[in-house]
Amino acid sequence: MAITISPLVVNEDPVYYAFSKQTISKEQREKLQAAFIAIKNSGKLAQILKKYKLD
Repeated sequence: MAITISPLVVNEDPVYYAFSKQTISKEQREKLQAAFIAIKNSGKLAQILKKYKLD
């Protein structure tokens, strides 16, 4: 699956995600956490934040 970034800005406010402990498994939570750590450690998160002047 490829993700394409659209030039259309829909919202400039921060976006937060919340998951209920009843609807997300420990495995899913660990995968999300690992993905976040990977994007942070790779430097990609810093690039995204800088691009949108959120650094």
